[in-house]
Amino acid sequence: FILAVLVFGAASLGGFTALKISLASLLEVSAPEQVYASNFDIAYVLFAIVLVALAGSVHPGLGIGLIVLARSWTDGYTFPLDNIYFTWSICLLGAIWLVGVIKKKERIHFPVPAYLFSGLLLIMAVTLPFAYQYYNTYSLFWLWVGYGFLFLLTLNTMRNTTVSGVLLTIFMIAMAAQAVFSILHFEYLLPYLRQVVQDPAVLRQYFKTDVMSADMARRFMVNRAFGTMLFPNALAAYLLLGLPFLLAMVVPYGKRCQEAFKNLSAAKAEPAASSERIGMIGVASVVGFAVVLGVHFVAYFPKSYVYHGTMSTLPIYLRNVPLAVLSLAGGCVIGLVALYLLMRWGFLKWWLAVRFAGSILIALVVSYACWITYSRGAFLALLMAMVWAFFLYAVNPRRFPGRLAKISPRGVALGAVLALLAVGFVWALAGFSAPTAGWADETSEAAQSPGRSGEGSGPQVHQEGISLSMQELADPASFRLRLGYWQVAFRMALHNWRTGVGMGNFAIAYPRYQHIGAGDVREAHNGFLQFFSETGLAGGMLFAAFWGFLGIWGAWRIVREENKHEKLVLLGMYTGLVAFCLHAFLDINFSHPSLMMYAMVFCGLFYARARMPVSSGAVPDEDVSPGNHVSRRGISDIAVLLFLVVLVATVCGSARIYLQHLALNRMRFLNLSCEEELDRHLKAGHFFFNELSHYALQRDQGRKAKALPRIPLSLARLILDDLETLDKGCTFYKPIPETRGQFARLEKGDPIPDNALVVVQKAWMMRRAAGESALEWVRELELQDRWFPHSPELAMHLAKWYEFYVQAFVTPAYAERRPEWIRKFMDWSEIMLYRNPMHADMRLIRANALVWKLLEAPEGDEELLWAQAQQEFEEMLRLSPIFPRHKLAYAGVLERMTAYFEETAQNEQAAVCREKADLLQQEAKEQQEERNATGLYSRE
Repeated sequence: FILAVLVFGAASLGGFTALKISLASLLEVSAPEQVYASNFDIAYVLFAIVLVALAGSVHPGLGIGLIVLARSWTDGYTFPLDNIYFTWSICLLGAIWLVGVIKKKERIHFPVPAYLFSGLLLIMAVTLPFAYQYYNTYSLFWLWVGYGFLFLLTLNTMRNTTVSGVLLTIFMIAMAAQAVFSILHFEYLLPYLRQVVQDPAVLRQYFKTDVMSADMARRFMVNRAFGTMLFPNALAAYLLLGLPFLLAMVVPYGKRCQEAFKNLSAAKAEPAASSERIGMIGVASVVGFAVVLGVHFVAYFPKSYVYHGTMSTLPIYLRNVPLAVLSLAGGCVIGLVALYLLMRWGFLKWWLAVRFAGSILIALVVSYACWITYSRGAFLALLMAMVWAFFLYAVNPRRFPGRLAKISPRGVALGAVLALLAVGFVWALAGFSAPTAGWADETSEAAQSPGRSGEGSGPQVHQEGISLSMQELADPASFRLRLGYWQVAFRMALHNWRTGVGMGNFAIAYPRYQHIGAGDVREAHNGFLQFFSETGLAGGMLFAAFWGFLGIWGAWRIVREENKHEKLVLLGMYTGLVAFCLHAFLDINFSHPSLMMYAMVFCGLFYARARMPVSSGAVPDEDVSPGNHVSRRGISDIAVLLFLVVLVATVCGSARIYLQHLALNRMRFLNLSCEEELDRHLKAGHFFFNELSHYALQRDQGRKAKALPRIPLSLARLILDDLETLDKGCTFYKPIPETRGQFARLEKGDPIPDNALVVVQKAWMMRRAAGESALEWVRELELQDRWFPHSPELAMHLAKWYEFYVQAFVTPAYAERRPEWIRKFMDWSEIMLYRNPMHADMRLIRANALVWKLLEAPEGDEELLWAQAQQEFEEMLRLSPIFPRHKLAYAGVLERMTAYFEETAQNEQAAVCREKADLLQQEAKEQQEERNATGLYSRE
């Protein structure tokens, strides 16, 4: 509480602005005083990480519990760099735990699954230099190190029934909160979002398009819950982890509750001690306060998204005063009832009753939330896992033959893993020798972005949405789409069996192996198959073995458990993990950071609980252990030091990317994505260098433009921050209140609002001023690239900025500077390609740069430049041979080169270029017709 007051109090007073400015100066950010204005982003980060450390110092399980509570509310799939905070929190908890291990001279338990996961991380590290794109794989490697340590940390710190029960309770509370939010989001927020996304400005900001595609409209229109996970299938996968446990525990919780109340005397209970009464009052107060907060939380959604906060249309019970009275009255009543029951029953019986009732309520809420995701894969996975669970529960090990009953579960699991590895190896060898001629011309380019639009004005989105019918749920179309993805992923895995394409590079490699009939996609929608594609045979087999060991050893452990209560606890956790893995065969569970962190925590909880005997939660039962532990003191100390080194390396390694993005994001600490900031600068540069030049040339040639060039002030100041300079050649307009899209001209001397519109009067003057000013931004990009010189996105933006300069500033006044700009333009286009060599668009940009140099600044090496450009174009076609856009781009360049060769009297070369251009145009037309016939691709 004190931490919250200090941190958020300082944020409300702007106390972190100076810290942001200091950090910006330290990171050599140009104009450090122009940092992101809000202080609450850094306050949230500081509060969360320090709170995790404080909780972890009490017990690491509490720190893990805080991660569990917070993880689903941060979208790590859309903003992957935000995952670094969770990775650092895991490292912090790990360091606290390891220090405790040294002080208490404890042993680190390192079972077989930990060895398998460590081997997987080792494979990732060894194959890192061979990744299709180093940047993606490097980023994800540290995230997966965090997953592994989270599993090990949970496994070692939850080896007690009490602490594991606390973490399980936190897990169920987190799941219940997400389920409630998902239901409210489904009922109230989703219709509001459908209304909002029809605004072209929203589409431009979030989806990089002005027109909504049919696929995007369909996604918004279908009534499916997704909560904070952004994808309905991801929400379903999360709920699958805990739903079987909730269902499994309803019966034993009910029995425990019934047994506790059997001896409840009808006579009045003895009065509780004063200390107990104080505790009871505190618990009852918390319950009442939770009711008040819950009522206001639920009421927020209809108030904000149905009635839009308009007091005149709000029902009486949703208005501020009546709602406050109702919530307080409800909180007081529930609190008093809780206090009465506490004093009558005592803490234990009251808790047993609340746990039983709460498990039923949460199971119903989670079940409904899972249902409204309409994820058929999740339903199928849950059904299969539950059938398997019923079988395991019904098996009686005493009916087995005597020798079979004595078989070690560890031996069975290890044997099964070895058999799995052998089968996979034989399968791989058979696959390598299989003919691939039939696939020769059946590959395509990378998945389309969700914002790629079709023709026309786009489909309309209605606020009511579309409810899925049973006929649509039974439609196998999505499964057929997945079959196409899997065929491509399988071919990718076979072709890259040694090292894989690198973690996170499936979308980059996909077009090289895509065939017409396989849709555009960024994930394989089969986590195991994608793992083989991205990490190769060795990584894929180790990952499959990690989960395979869980399935086999976990089943054997449950069958041998004789205590019914403990058997249901283990069975509930095990079934959730099995359902999660089965669902991963159809979706992106292993690519979603939130889902993977939850899965690793739940997996560690299961192993920790399964390794404990029924009678005691403190000492592990070595007979049922899935592995061993480090027994000798010296080896244990070495292991602790090794783990500490790994933790430090994880923090330092991930910090390189983090600091680069933090600087480019202008010290914005949440939703880290420098791409948005880079794109905004590039958009402003396009306005000042291209649009102003086009307008000025039209005006100088006597052609009248439709309107004066205009740009929002916030965008203009990214390039020209000096208002006095802008005032010399521009006119400012302010928005007219309550009139959308209308502006009024500002008079001289009027204050200029941040949301003003800038209308350019003197185009050439503003372009020259922008050209000098933008060089500071370009220098900053080059400087920030040194923090982590592997980002293809940053290199591409630098190449585009120098392209602005070499194309826009061609007058004699810039003759001395142009050679340097041309050199850097070519250098950065080459660096960009080096950092992402398997992406067709990178090849296209590089080839266009070579052609530009050939036509505009050849320096006597035209033949060499054209040969290099042709090589890049041919490689582009090899990487995406069925994508017509690339063929048309190549054909357009060939037409330009035809004219060039004709002008220079190279008629033979001109004829070759003309012939190839015609051929590519014909191929592009035929391929576009084939793509249109499938109905899977956007019309271009």
